[in-house]
Amino acid sequence: MTRFVITDPGTAAHSAKNKHAAPGLPNQSQNHSERNPMVGTRTAETTLYAPVMELMHQRPGAAAPEEDRANWLFRMADALDEVGLSAEAEDAREAAMAIVRQAIETISGGVL
Repeated sequence: MTRFVITDPGTAAHSAKNKHAAPGLPNQSQNHSERNPMVGTRTAETTLYAPVMELMHQRPGAAAPEEDRANWLFRMADALDEVGLSAEAEDAREAAMAIVRQAIETISGGVL
């Protein structure tokens, strides 16, 4: 036989840190425009960065050929430039060039 005992520890046992967690309290936003947008909705910012996000999903793995990784970095640099992230674009180009330099050094046997 199983027995369930239900007790109420009283209001002293309830944590004060959760006091404002209940829905409908005055400190919660009643205006839907102040809340975060629902998942799946697009804002101007998400539309602006969509090409960058799409490229992020196409990122080749570390085991991919150098050519694939360098080409992806150059495409990412172009996408970052288009959204006004010039410093990040330059970093991506430099990373791509490092891969190219390493490949040339490997092919040439260290003689450039």
